[in-house]
Amino acid sequence: KVLCSYDGNTLCLVIAEGKSLRLCSTFRAGAFTTAEYWIFNAVKSLQLNMEMTDVFFATPLSSEDEISLCSYFRSVEIIY
Repeated sequence: KVLCSYDGNTLCLVIAEGKSLRLCSTFRAGAFTTAEYWIFNAVKSLQLNMEMTDVFFATPLSSEDEISLCSYFRSVEIIY
């Protein structure tokens, strides 16, 4: 599972697999496309299957950003 928070400048990213914490970090991202890059990069570096990965956002997303992520991941949920 991937948990994200994005405020327009910073992406906070937590990735867990089962009961194991795989990644917990923050990244500078002045645009949502940069935040997506960091999410994709982290998922790829941890060798996770994007089509089997759920993404949860603790902050609101525009419908355009949510749709963009949905084309790569199994599900995208807003949980704020």
